[in-house]
Amino acid sequence: MRNNEVHLGQALKNAMKEWRLDERLYENLLQTKWHEIVGTTIAKYTNAVYLQKNQLIIQTDIAALKQELLHNKAKLIEKVNAFFAAEIVKDIYIK
Repeated sequence: MRNNEVHLGQALKNAMKEWRLDERLYENLLQTKWHEIVGTTIAKYTNAVYLQKNQLIIQTDIAALKQELLHNKAKLIEKVNAFFAAEIVKDIYIK
């Protein structure tokens, strides 16, 4: 392989990262699989889930759920990252 050659898979990964498509893909998957990651009860009372620059943003109107999510922040980060087998979430913000 020449010095300037890149495998197709690596070129696609680089392009996705450069155009921030990987973040959008993870966000879309996160929204569709949210009930599998956190369970149906938490998913039921969650209004919206967003991913911005490795920060998971969760929107809910239930004060008790906000407290529970804040209390289990580290555990939730581990759970989401384990689900995707990648470090996509580094922090959580709850609205």
